[in-house]
Amino acid sequence: MDSTMVHARRMARREALVLAQYPALEAWVTDPPVRVSIRTVPCLWCPVVAAAHLDPEGLRAMPGVRVLAAGEPALAGSALLTALPCEWLTARSLLPLVLGVDESRPRRPMSVMTRAAAAAPLARDSRVTFGALLAALDARESWIDAWLGLAQTAVPSEDAADVAPVLASSARLTPYTSFAGAQIGSDTEPRCLPLVPHIITPHLLSSGTAAVNDEYFACRRSVLAAELGLGDKLRS
Repeated sequence: MDSTMVHARRMARREALVLAQYPALEAWVTDPPVRVSIRTVPCLWCPVVAAAHLDPEGLRAMPGVRVLAAGEPALAGSALLTALPCEWLTARSLLPLVLGVDESRPRRPMSVMTRAAAAAPLARDSRVTFGALLAALDARESWIDAWLGLAQTAVPSEDAADVAPVLASSARLTPYTSFAGAQIGSDTEPRCLPLVPHIITPHLLSSGTAAVNDEYFACRRSVLAAELGLGDKLRS
C-alpha cells in the first residue's frame, strides 16, 4: 500500500472513531451556551458562492454553535473552528470540540481548522502533490489520537508548531446556496457536480483523487461498523 493510501486510511479511521463517540446528554439542552465559535475564511475554489450566494446555515450544525461576524472574537470558553463558508458541518463532526469544551481530555486544542480550510492554501500550490497534502493533514489532526486514547500515529513536522491543528472530518458542500452541487469553473459558468462527501474539500480537487476518496470512505464504513457492532450492515 502506497503512502497516500496509508494516510487516507489513517484519517478515515480517526473520523470513524470520532463519529462513534457518545456526547453527554447535558450537551443537548435547550438554549445551550456557545461551545463552538466558527470563523470563516474565503474559499479559494468558489469565490462567487462564498461572496454572494451563501447562507451560513450549513455551518450551524447544532445548538451552541455561533458563526462569527467579520472581526468578531470567539466567545469566551468556546472552541474556535476555522472553516470555509461553503462547508456543510454535522453535529457529530463537531463532537471533539463539544466534548473538548465539556470534558478534560489530553491534548485538547481550543483552536482548530477544518481539513478544507487548512488544505485550501496548499491545494492551490501546484508544487504540492495530493499525497503531500494528505500527509500534512494527517500530521495536523494527529492530536485526536491522544484525545481518543490511542497511540499517536502521525507526528507533526518541526516546522508545524505554528499551524493550527485540524479537525478529523471529511467535507461536504453546503446545500444552503443557489450554487449547491456546483464546482466553479469560471466566474460565470459553474459546472454541476453531485453533493458527495470528499476526504478533504467540499469541491472535488481532480478526478485523479477518486480512488483515494473511495478507499477513504470504504475504510470509514468498515471501522464505524465494527465500532457499532454492525458487522457488514453499514452501507453508507
